[in-house]
This record gives sequence, C-alpha cells and structure tokens, in this order.
Amino acid sequence: MNRTLVIILRIVTIASVVLFIWFLYNRETTPAQPGIIMHGHSHNLPLPEIITADRSNAVPFPAHGTVKTTSNEEPVAIFTINTSSNGNYHYILLKNIEDGSRISIYVLSDTSFSTEVPLGEYEFFYAIGSEWFGDDELFGNNRAFKAEKTLIFSYSDGGMCSEHCTDEHITYHGREVTLQGAIDGNFPTNPVNMNELIESP
Repeated sequence: MNRTLVIILRIVTIASVVLFIWFLYNRETTPAQPGIIMHGHSHNLPLPEIITADRSNAVPFPAHGTVKTTSNEEPVAIFTINTSSNGNYHYILLKNIEDGSRISIYVLSDTSFSTEVPLGEYEFFYAIGSEWFGDDELFGNNRAFKAEKTLIFSYSDGGMCSEHCTDEHITYHGREVTLQGAIDGNFPTNPVNMNELIESP
C-alpha cells in the first residue's frame, strides 16, 4: 500500500510540473509597444492604430532622414535615432523649451539616422503610423507620444578655456534614442493627442 501511494504521489508531482511548464509557455502576454530606449530600456503598452483622417488624402512619406527646423542656432550636437522593424513610419519632434523652436525628423522603420541639433533642452515627441497625410495631419491616427523627461544637448570644455574657446577645447554631448518594444524603461513616454505635434499656424 505504501509503495502504491508513493507511486501515485510521484505521478501527481510530475503532472503538476508538466502543467506548470505548459502554463508558462502558453499564457497570454501583453506585447510591448514601440517605446523609447536610452541605454536599453523602455516601456508603454500597445495602442492599436485608429486612423481618423480621410485615407484618400494620404501622400508619400518624406524621404528617410528629412530634417526640418525652425531654429536659427548652429547645430553642433549629435542626435541619433534607431527604429525597430515594425513596418511603420516614424515622425520625431524635438521642441526647445526655451525658445519654442522645433526640429522635425522623418525616419523609416528598421533604420538608424543621425543629425546635428543646436544645444539646449528639448521636449521629445514621436508618432508612428502606416499612412502619411502631410505635416498638418501627420499620420491622422492615435499613436503619438511624449517623453516624461527632456533631452539635454550640452557641451563641456574640461576647464581648458574661459571666454574664448575653440572647437579643440569643446566636447559636445549628444543623445541617442532607440524606438523599439520593451517593458521597463528609464525614459518613459505617455500617449498624447496628435495635435500636440502639429505646429500651430
């Protein structure tokens, strides 16, 4: 009797382990939404694309790497954008918090692009979509986001100069942002209305 009981207990234990492993591999998980990664971390839940614009008004997306700016300052700090292979177009917006100038960057999926921007502190926005409706409507959908933190582009001179500096004394500090799926982030974003990315007339 004792031997039979031991065998039954072993069978139950093995079955429990098998069921637990099956549950781990078959449970539903929430996929990560394209978010912002700085040094490998990000978050945000997915938003299904809901297009509210008239789809007959769709136009070709600007060429990859197109940059538009309203700033008159000299661009000196490197800004790099890396996108994941989600098949979407990416519209990146930097908004200078001091003078309100804007830098718009148009990037395709699964690519990298670097450009130079003026020094300063910027709000970071981005939008993604499958169809483009021009700068007045962007993607015409609900997939626009704003980072909770700002991006700061600065410089240092190592104490080597005071009033008169040359380029050999100055180090410009750029930023690199990667847009891809992840869960935990050090640069979180929140959904915003697409109108926040559209320049007012």
